[in-house]
Amino acid sequence: MRTEEVTDGSRLSAATRFESLVGVSNAIGMYRDPQELFGALLRELHRVVRFDCIGVSIRDEKSNTFHRHSLDAETEASIPPDPELAIEESDAWWVYQNQEPLVTSLEAIDARRSKFQAILKKYGVRCVCTLPLTTAHSKVGTLTFASKTPDIYTTEEVCFLSLVADQIALAFDNAMHFEAAQASQQQLLKKNERVGLLLELTNHVVSNLEFRDLLRAVVASTRRVMGCDGVGITLADSDNTHLRIYALDFPFSNESLQEESLVPLDEDVSGAVFRTGKLWCGSVQEARRLGLKDTAQAEVGTVCILPLVSRGRVLGTFGVVKYQDNAFTGDIEFLTQIANQVCHCRGECTCVWQIRELKDQLSKEKLYLEDEIRTEMNFAQIIGTVPLCAKSSNM
Repeated sequence: MRTEEVTDGSRLSAATRFESLVGVSNAIGMYRDPQELFGALLRELHRVVRFDCIGVSIRDEKSNTFHRHSLDAETEASIPPDPELAIEESDAWWVYQNQEPLVTSLEAIDARRSKFQAILKKYGVRCVCTLPLTTAHSKVGTLTFASKTPDIYTTEEVCFLSLVADQIALAFDNAMHFEAAQASQQQLLKKNERVGLLLELTNHVVSNLEFRDLLRAVVASTRRVMGCDGVGITLADSDNTHLRIYALDFPFSNESLQEESLVPLDEDVSGAVFRTGKLWCGSVQEARRLGLKDTAQAEVGTVCILPLVSRGRVLGTFGVVKYQDNAFTGDIEFLTQIANQVCHCRGECTCVWQIRELKDQLSKEKLYLEDEIRTEMNFAQIIGTVPLCAKSSNM
């Protein structure tokens, strides 16, 4: 119901309004997304409140700012916040600070608040009622009703609107906490996936004893868990002037970029990482200027290349690329853990190979000794039968 559709004579009875408010509370309580909840307010509150525009200012605790949203009741169109009106100059700021309802009439606005007055005139608003959205746990923000009819928000009406605001505050608080809980759950899943990746790499050492197969498993798992567009590992080549790509998981690769390709140390950013032993992280455009071979040719992206260091010696590089700006913010520590795990895996595989070679050598020596023993035993048996043969001939 728009304001002009309701007159004092046709005002809903108190009992009916309270009954309707319960229905509204149940309806909006089902929403878990703050944006969807705000859209529902326009539809549901028309059952119990008279207004031509509605707005909320929700405080973001992390940034200590307010997110302002307003809608026109007739067109359901969004009313953008006026950039010239600071939150501190609005009724919402005063209500949030003082935690009291505030009714403002267009005609009674102080000349010092000319910006706010101009906005009301622009939309034909004559009367505004702003109420605090507060729960027992937090100050959520403010709720504003605006009407083109003057003096519509009486003391009695404000008392009822305060009850409405209490229900809205709970709905927004639940929605935001649900959103925070969902975000926390996603963070937990992300952490669990990453711990799982490190465990997976450790298990690969046991199952994949061939070093190249192990590196292939590392790049494939990293790309899957990190959501990268490409992952590669290079190791120093025997000529000490190139890096050789030992493992690559990059769907945009071509003949010039694949396993066994050589990367000149003096012509690629990976070479700088290898020589200095320091990681490099920047835009894909900058990486290309430094010589990175990137066949995807995406306009935006982030590249991160880390040195593989074992016992103070750089063995190669571990690189990831994702075609998003600032893609690896907060991920460097985890990428470093993967790089360290790769170095550890190499050491483990080297030990395994050495043990294998030793076992093979021991097996060969054992066979040799067994052959020697058999030969000596057979020779002794032959020697032992010679006298018997001689005696037989004499007889």
